[in-house]
Amino acid sequence: MSWLNDQIGDDWYKALKPIITSEEFKKDWVNIIADYNIIKCYPEKDTIFRAFKMVNLDDVKVVLIGQDPYHDGVSTGLCFDTDGKKSTPSLRKIYEGYTKEYPHNFYTDLMDGKLHRWCEDGIFMINTALSVQKGNANSHTKLWSYFSSMMFRQVLDNIDRPILYIAWGSYAKNFVDLIQNPKHCKVIAKHPASAIYSGEEWDSNGTFKIIESFIKENYDEGFQWEKNRKL
Repeated sequence: MSWLNDQIGDDWYKALKPIITSEEFKKDWVNIIADYNIIKCYPEKDTIFRAFKMVNLDDVKVVLIGQDPYHDGVSTGLCFDTDGKKSTPSLRKIYEGYTKEYPHNFYTDLMDGKLHRWCEDGIFMINTALSVQKGNANSHTKLWSYFSSMMFRQVLDNIDRPILYIAWGSYAKNFVDLIQNPKHCKVIAKHPASAIYSGEEWDSNGTFKIIESFIKENYDEGFQWEKNRKL
């Protein structure tokens, strides 16, 4: 498991070790790696656990929950992020929701898909399934179910400071429901993909303004979405 330690980072690995070393996860991991060895899977193997490397456990302020990675080659190990490779339909719907909350915004990372910069503000961008077969959505969902559910129950729920959980869609809500710590807060909205299929504007349920207020009140009074970023 030394490779996993390197990929996840020391702080997260220490917290996740009881899960990672369990027999249940070992069985799932064998199957995940077997798929990577025989067929194309995303993201690249060395970015499966990228979300953990981008935000240290002690720096997590917000948990943004996705379902599984893009299965067309643009996944980066962070939910919804494309690192500027592509503006996906989901990203465009998320941008619609953002601009509805901030109609006079002059720039947002959603414009180019470089959402990894949100990690700088302590936003932990985690898919509940960390890998997927090429062209086969949800193909690894069951293989990650134990890992993710235990991470929410045993690690995230036990963080002893306020954390904001963002669940877009019913699947993400299932994991947010595992959080029982009264110090933590939750925001539930429909998944952006639901607006794609209906042709409607996506309703963020105030997600972005809630995130901004939460971070300001609990961690950083100077936080704001509308700010210049280095490209």
